[in-house]
Amino acid sequence: MASTMRKYAALLAVPTLVSVGVVVADGAAAYGGPTSSVGTAAAWDCPTKAICFWDSFGGVGQRCYWSGDDSDWLGGSTTCPWAGEKPVKSVRNNGEDEDFTGVAFYRNTGYGDRIGCTRRGQQGNLQGDYKVRSHRWITTTCG
Repeated sequence: MASTMRKYAALLAVPTLVSVGVVVADGAAAYGGPTSSVGTAAAWDCPTKAICFWDSFGGVGQRCYWSGDDSDWLGGSTTCPWAGEKPVKSVRNNGEDEDFTGVAFYRNTGYGDRIGCTRRGQQGNLQGDYKVRSHRWITTTCG
């Protein structure tokens, strides 16, 4: 399924910051087909069945999103262009598949050094400066 995953980045409009809870937690599988659209959107806009990451708080700024796992955000045929230079500041899990409890994200490629997890249907700002390098949909406890 990894070969069918697509990730996209888009510069988004920067509307008023939305007040949200922090969704960082600490401990796998893949989720559905490719995502399909990019562009300018409102805060927290994330395609259905996708996990979205932004370089700014409040679900705004540059966004990368996926509908499946990605073991290397900076390598392979597609990349998340800002991930090498900027930390992730906000995340939204817009997944719908009840088999998956959340999306775990990692400091290293290949799902190494887990730094957080966002449960299905949740969004929030991240505390700290986390440069995320990989993520995957999980069926275990998100934290």
